[in-house]
Amino acid sequence: MARPTGRSTGRSTSSGTPSRVKACVFGVLGNHDTAHIVPGLEAIGIRMLLNENAALYRGGARLWFAGVDDPDHYRTDDLERALAGIPRGEPTVLLAHSTDGFKAAAAAGVNLMLSGHTHGGQICLLGGIPVLTSTRMPRRLASGRWRQGTMHGYTARGVGTTSVDARFNCPPEIALITLKSA
Repeated sequence: MARPTGRSTGRSTSSGTPSRVKACVFGVLGNHDTAHIVPGLEAIGIRMLLNENAALYRGGARLWFAGVDDPDHYRTDDLERALAGIPRGEPTVLLAHSTDGFKAAAAAGVNLMLSGHTHGGQICLLGGIPVLTSTRMPRRLASGRWRQGTMHGYTARGVGTTSVDARFNCPPEIALITLKSA
């Protein structure tokens, strides 16, 4: 999930019930998520983008956020639908659990793609070179900053694990991305 503004999160209150998010927060589903969790996330103020987009207005400027569904387990990702209605050339951030559609996103004029899914490789050789990435994409997309043409990208390692409950040469990460106007 990308947090374009603010510092509030959906932390639980002392009663154990989720508190409402006080900032603009967008999210997308991952490969182990189902649509059943969407109402709960939206109830606490997280706008889930399911092959759709939303504009954020600030000081007379407009920034678009588009989100695509997971391309792996459910194969319901639809970049064209997610970008529908966004005027060509307007600044656009794409939230995508996986980097699988990075070439199509760059070709469509997306400015920034934020992803996860790979866990940064989770088990890495010295220098952070991932042994496995859980994707068909190039290893350079497994973690951190990257570029495809004019599109910038960032793949967060996240804090979880998959298959093996361990990390090696791949520390967990919660990425806080600050967007500034050019």
